[in-house]
Parts: sequence; C-alpha cells; structure tokens
Amino acid sequence: MLQAWKRARPTRRVFAIPGNDDCQTVLPALAQLEENGLIENLHLRSASLGDYTLVGLAFVPPTPFAIKDFERRDVVGAAPGPTRVGPCVLGTSEGFEVLDDFPLYLDSHPTIEEELNRLPVREPRRTIAVVHCPPYQTRCDVLYNRQHIGSEALRRWIERVQPLLTLHGHIHESPHLSGAFCDRLGATIVVNPGCDGHRPHLVFITLEDLSSLEHSVYGKVRP
Repeated sequence: MLQAWKRARPTRRVFAIPGNDDCQTVLPALAQLEENGLIENLHLRSASLGDYTLVGLAFVPPTPFAIKDFERRDVVGAAPGPTRVGPCVLGTSEGFEVLDDFPLYLDSHPTIEEELNRLPVREPRRTIAVVHCPPYQTRCDVLYNRQHIGSEALRRWIERVQPLLTLHGHIHESPHLSGAFCDRLGATIVVNPGCDGHRPHLVFITLEDLSSLEHSVYGKVRP
C-alpha cells in the first residue's frame, strides 16, 4: 500500500507512530520502511513539515489489555492501571514474554509526563504533537461507558505548552459517544478521528487555516 502511494505521488510523506496494540517488535519494521523511504517514524522523534514541526509519542497509560510494550505510568506514583485477568506480556522476536511484575516494569521506565517534557518544542504555535493517547477530560477520550480515560499528564502538557495542534487515536469510539472528533484546550486544537472498523475515519486539515476541519464520516466542523 505504501509503495502504491509513493508510485502515485513520489513527494507524498507518510508519518507513523505505533499504538498500544503494537509490540515493540514493530519498531524494526518501521525502521526498515523508513530506510526504504516509505514512512517517517515519529515516535520519540521530531520532523519538519514546511514551517511546522511534528513531534511524536506512542505511549499510553496502563490499560486492561495484555500487551504492555507501549504502556507507561502517566505520572510518577500513578497507579499501575485497571486490574487485569491473565498475564501481562511484552512482544519479543521469540514470541511473547510474560511480565511477572508489571508495576516493577513501569517503575523501570520514564513516565508519560517525563517523556512529554523531553519532546523538542521550540515554537509551540508551529508544533503539531502526534500522541497516541488523547488528553484527559476532553471530547476525544470518551470510553464506551462514557468514562474519560485520557492522559492527565498530556492535558497538563498541552495547557502549559499550547502547541498549535495535537493528533490522537486510542479511544476508537470517542467521536461517536461525545459527538465530536475535535476539542480545544486553550489555543490548542485536539483531534481524535476515531474508528469503527467499517469505513475510513480521516480528518483533512489545512495547517494554515484551522478554522474548519473536515472528517470523512462526520463532515465539517469549526473547532
């Protein structure tokens, strides 16, 4: 698919980050695609896009799901997340490795808050943050039970840094339940296209004019 896109438009740039359903073994695969000129991996990196800078982060706060490769504590001292029935695992080249002590694993890695503070943001109003988890208590982090489960650390980071735009996924049902695929935190526009498994959920954005966003399912809105 990526090769077909590139053949059709050789100058097209494709940026990517992993999600929490990915194993860390996806990183070498992304690196290979990048070496072949097909994508640019944004996880823990930045990239220039014209006059703008993209920064990326794949990590999410702990979930009830089994795969833990891209899960981190939100802030220092945060709980290890929802109780899980069954093992916690990491993906390796030899298969899944069971984590006997998930809290200890979390303690051995930086928090989402710490990772966010390392992102290189020099001109906030020309920065787009691509972060898999949406910020807490917005119209972009609404779970099927209508609970808000986004990142509190990310919300505080957005409120403090005020990037131009933040792009998210993770909570697939949020736009359907909240009635909106975007929100605003101060001067920052927050977007989660969502996903329903039946049709593409795409958001078309013109960075020079964010007064209107268009969703492939939900149509145009003013953030």
